[in-house]
Amino acid sequence: NEYATDDNVIINWENATLMAWINLNNSFSSDGVVVGQNKFQIKVTASKEIEVIANGTTLSNHTLLNTAQWIHVGTVYDGTNGTLKMFINGEMVSSTSVSGTISSDTSLFTIGKNPISNTQFFKGKIDEVRLFNIALTDSQLQKIVYQEIQENSGQVRGAIIPKDVPNLLWANLIRYYKMDNYKDDVIDNHVTSVIDTAPGARIFNVKTIVPQEAPMPFITEQSGDFATAANSISKEIRGL
Repeated sequence: NEYATDDNVIINWENATLMAWINLNNSFSSDGVVVGQNKFQIKVTASKEIEVIANGTTLSNHTLLNTAQWIHVGTVYDGTNGTLKMFINGEMVSSTSVSGTISSDTSLFTIGKNPISNTQFFKGKIDEVRLFNIALTDSQLQKIVYQEIQENSGQVRGAIIPKDVPNLLWANLIRYYKMDNYKDDVIDNHVTSVIDTAPGARIFNVKTIVPQEAPMPFITEQSGDFATAANSISKEIRGL
């Protein structure tokens, strides 16, 4: 039952983008919230399907997720154009119509459980949590899935492919948790240049912090086509 809570961050936003890498435990068998607040969150159902909840609207996709495999999940709330999208491994897999802003609520921005109760704990690993206060385009999102990001003169820039993501400002990145370091029980928010101690995403219960495990980027380990070359059972990475 490990989790982390931040401040009440998403307040009447017209647009938002939320994403993370996840890896389901082999014993995953009940609903688990990945990240978000009460009115905007990503979760995995007991049947191992992704759901996005936004203002009471539930967006589903019936792709069954494997356990013991790193998978990228993301969602874009575009109130300007009235669209809610779901992404798996950078591919848009579901969408529906929405209207208005993301309603305010009193819940905290939470990683790893239901934001309003001690339920729906996520059974597995979570990496590279990012929250933007704008609706990323499909192209912008796809450019940052398989690499860490950094600031370059106010722009979001890839850490592996050293190019700016077009029209994406660092100021629009509100939370960025690489999930690889913490101080005084607070996970560092890499939006800022200083190491966070308070306020921030405070972690509770067992603190298992490990170096980068998600495939950022994919690294081939043997010859063959991409699916074969990138496959690594020991690292829980499978060719996609």
